[in-house]
Amino acid sequence: MKAIFFLIFIFCSILSSYSQTNQEFLDRGKSKMEQQDFKGAIEDFSKAIELNPKDAEAYNNRGLAKAQMEDYQGALIDFSKVIELDPKDSKAFYLRALAKNQSNDYHGAIDDFNKAIELDPKYAEAYSLRGTSKNGIEDYQGAIADCSKAIELDPKSSEPYYYRGLAKNQLDDYKGAIEDFNKAIELDPKLSNAFYFRGLVKNQSEDYKGAIEDCTKAIELDPKYTDAYSLRGTSKNGIEDYQGAIEDCSKAIELDPKYEDAYYYRGLAKNQLKDFKGAIEDFNKAIELNPKWSNAFYFRALTKNQLNDYKGAITDCNKALELNPEYAEAYWLRGTSKNGLKDY
Repeated sequence: MKAIFFLIFIFCSILSSYSQTNQEFLDRGKSKMEQQDFKGAIEDFSKAIELNPKDAEAYNNRGLAKAQMEDYQGALIDFSKVIELDPKDSKAFYLRALAKNQSNDYHGAIDDFNKAIELDPKYAEAYSLRGTSKNGIEDYQGAIADCSKAIELDPKSSEPYYYRGLAKNQLDDYKGAIEDFNKAIELDPKLSNAFYFRGLVKNQSEDYKGAIEDCTKAIELDPKYTDAYSLRGTSKNGIEDYQGAIEDCSKAIELDPKYEDAYYYRGLAKNQLKDFKGAIEDFNKAIELNPKWSNAFYFRALTKNQLNDYKGAITDCNKALELNPEYAEAYWLRGTSKNGLKDY
């Protein structure tokens, strides 16, 4: 009998030590997450899982760490394991949906958001992010409906206003989009994306000064916001501040040398300043990065026409028209270039 009790004591001691060690790795992993040492966190969570393969929290945290490192497929595997261990964990479905959304698997994300909402009908964040996935499949009305539901459940969250603004912008409801971005900014004055997209809507509405102000605020909040520099550059083109446009687009290119829009808009500004050689170099780069960009071919053709390179202009117009047979300006420019060659 004593031997049995001794064995039970030994077993319980081992179990206690096992549990404690597992928790130590889990706690250390969480600490590394807070320090943004995601690689180290993953190692610790993996060790915790090795010690206890049924520790849902360790899988969940490792999935979060992998997502931070943009290893979305790895995150998907971990969140799927959490769901396997607890099929009623609405948050796990939500997190897996986020990973799918980041991988552009919008339909898969929507399925998981649906499940999260089924398990928790008041899951405001799931409605809001399901809206972003619906934006991804161009179901803008569905996105608006989901974001509106999220706002109903949590009126003080900035995200659903922001995502609803994106959907309204896609439907050309610029007034409604600006109202939503205004509300998102009111709730979160440090939401740089909301300033950027409000600036985008203002640019589309030809309110270039308003767009510049919003882009400037976005850059103030995030000095490496490449899109905001490029958009501010395009807006400066709109108010004929071509030198300012060149400076902003150059900054965007410095941050991302493959940023095709920045080369294109810088080319437009250089053309206006009669730096035709520089403009062509920028249009060349834009076309190299996006060979199906009819506008870049058209404006390169325009610049060549201004340099009396009529044959080159015609070649570029041909390409622009091949990409967009209804490009009226390209027909006109090709006609003027043929005129230059006396091909009446």
